[in-house]
Amino acid sequence: MKGEWKVRSGILNTKELFVTCENVDIAEVFYQLPNAKANVQLILKAVNACIKLNPDNPLAVAESIKDLYEALKEVRDNSILQKEENGFYILRLSYASWQDACKALAKATNK
Repeated sequence: MKGEWKVRSGILNTKELFVTCENVDIAEVFYQLPNAKANVQLILKAVNACIKLNPDNPLAVAESIKDLYEALKEVRDNSILQKEENGFYILRLSYASWQDACKALAKATNK
C-alpha cells in the first residue's frame, strides 16, 4: 500500500486508535500508556514523509535518515561559503563530504 497513512479514533472505545492506509486498518493502538497518541502521530508523520520521498521503497528512506543527517552536518561543519565579486556565492566543501552526501541520497532513493 503506497497511500498516506492516517489515524482514526475507535468508535466504541475512545482509548483506541486505528492506523489506516487506503481505508484498510493496519494497526490498532490502545493509548492508555503516556505519550502513546503522540508516538502514533510521530510514526505517521515519519512514515508519510518516507512514502512521499520514495513511494516504491519508503524503508530505504527510513534506513538512510541517520546517514543523511550526518552528511548534512559534515557539509555544514566543513564547508566554506564564499561571496564572489559578482555577488554570487560559492560553496566549497571537501570531495569526501560530497561523496558522503551522494551515498546517503543514493541509499534513500535506490539510485
